[in-house]
Amino acid sequence: CVEIGNRSALSQFQQLIVVLMKVRLNVGDRDIAFRFGDQDIAFRFGVNQLTITRCFNKSIDVMYIRLKPLIKWPERDKLMKTMPMDFRKKIRQCVTIIDCFEVFMERPTNVKARAQTWLNYKHHNTATFLIGIAPQGVITFISKG
Repeated sequence: CVEIGNRSALSQFQQLIVVLMKVRLNVGDRDIAFRFGDQDIAFRFGVNQLTITRCFNKSIDVMYIRLKPLIKWPERDKLMKTMPMDFRKKIRQCVTIIDCFEVFMERPTNVKARAQTWLNYKHHNTATFLIGIAPQGVITFISKG
C-alpha cells in the first residue's frame, strides 16, 4: 500500500478489508459505474482512489502466495465417503466440478496484454480462471490467470 514515512496509509486489517470489498463488489476500473465503487471505498477509508488500486494490487499478490498452499486435491476415497447424498445417487463418479470465472481488471498499458484480456461480449478486460470444486464445496484447483 502507499507508505507515509515509515507507515502505510492503511493498516494491514484495512488493506484486507479493501481487497475483500473489491472482490465481493467486483469493482474494476474500466466502467464509470465501477469507478464509483473505487471512489466509494476510498472515501470510506479516507484515502485517495489510487491508494485503493495500489493496495489491492499489492495485497492480492500476497494473498495468492499465502493462500495457494491451502488448496489441496483430496484423495478419491475421502471424496467418496464425504460426498453429499444427491451426488451419490445421481453422479457416483464425480470427483470435481469444473467451471470458469472471470474477474474484471484494469485496462493493461501493454497492447498485447490488452488484446489478450479483452472480452468483446463483456466490453471489459478480464482475467479468466479455470476452477475445480469438489462436490463437498472444497476448491481443488484454480488455474493461473
